[in-house]
Amino acid sequence: MIPYRPLIAAAVATGTAHTSADTITVCADGCDYSSIQAAIDVAQDGDTISIGPGEYFERCTVFGYLDHASHLVIEGSAGPDKTIVNGQGFGTVFAFGWSDDNAAGVDIEIRGLTIRNGRGTSTEPYYGAAIDVRVSNYEEFSRVTLSNCSFEDCAYPQPDFQSAFLIRDVYLAEISVDNCRFSGGNAPWIDLLGRTVDVHHTARSCTFEDNSSSFVVSNGVLVDCTFQNNDTASVAHSARSIAGSRFLSNRVEQACVVDLGLSIQDSVFEGNESSSLSAGVSLDKPAEIRRCDFRDNTGADRGAISVDTSVNSESTLIVDCRFERNSSDFGGAVWASPGSLVEVYNCSGCENLPTAFYGKITDAGANDFAPVCCPADLNRDGQVASDDLGLLIALWGTDGTVVPGSDLDGDGSIRAGDLGLLIAAWGSCL
Repeated sequence: MIPYRPLIAAAVATGTAHTSADTITVCADGCDYSSIQAAIDVAQDGDTISIGPGEYFERCTVFGYLDHASHLVIEGSAGPDKTIVNGQGFGTVFAFGWSDDNAAGVDIEIRGLTIRNGRGTSTEPYYGAAIDVRVSNYEEFSRVTLSNCSFEDCAYPQPDFQSAFLIRDVYLAEISVDNCRFSGGNAPWIDLLGRTVDVHHTARSCTFEDNSSSFVVSNGVLVDCTFQNNDTASVAHSARSIAGSRFLSNRVEQACVVDLGLSIQDSVFEGNESSSLSAGVSLDKPAEIRRCDFRDNTGADRGAISVDTSVNSESTLIVDCRFERNSSDFGGAVWASPGSLVEVYNCSGCENLPTAFYGKITDAGANDFAPVCCPADLNRDGQVASDDLGLLIALWGTDGTVVPGSDLDGDGSIRAGDLGLLIAAWGSCL
């Protein structure tokens, strides 16, 4: 069990006492302290612990019993590439806990660090692998901020057991994760546990790649994030909303996005694969999907988007989206279960197989779906070039039935109009 250490002023043998709201420096030589834990042990409310370049093989505990706001900043002075805290696979790298029910909420900020080789505990008490936060006073507001950090190879003895960044038993909290990278984890990176209610987290400009777990993040708001090369059941589970994000080449059992809360907008889903549902988005309650691109996704029996909301009387809206070369057993672009209400407006696409839509889907107008994405690519090699020109000339004056789709202008004969369209489309189809 990780020992509790009160966050109070105390001098230790390797350092000196200081005044409140101070900056405490840590480095190998010439700073206030040579270890992060020693600096934490003397920190007071409002202090900043500034860690110099180097790799620190430590596991740090920050536990307090304060009756005033517990605010602490831990930062890498040279950024995450040069300041690394390595848990060596022995436990949680940073554990924060305030156990006094009379304590105020906490305000913790970690920035400019790489946190590596954390290990969570899979027996009571549960701890997150990289960071663990617990506050027992449910009437106070807490804030946790992570910025410009890299989290690498943080895991559990049992894969998928808990989370690498675990927020538990916290009430009324705001969690912000900005410009961070998460890779090599075998458990969800951001999760909530226990008596955790009214907690909102936002991840902005973050990258999640090469992780294997049941899901990568849960709940919260995702803005301008990239999820790439993850091997998971789902990538974003029960996200409240997603905007400006990218889901690229993920391998999922279910879908990249499962159980969406409100909306997805301005996002890209490309090259994802699902072994059981849809490769892009799977909805079990109505939501809105706007201005998103779905390209080259391969689902199992459902398309890039699957909607199973038959128990709800509201419609799912899909607006201003583009679907290219998505495939599944049924409906490459959008699949809807019987009784689900789906409206598609001002969307376009091509080469969604076996068909663009499956199920009862309302065409709300201004949709344009074509059987092929690049009609002038007669030999279907991904570009319009000399080989296509040769085919067109060989068909000159015929009706083009020998090469389906070669009558580009649809006038029943291969002539100058078709040649003009082919030349206008010259180059790569991508």
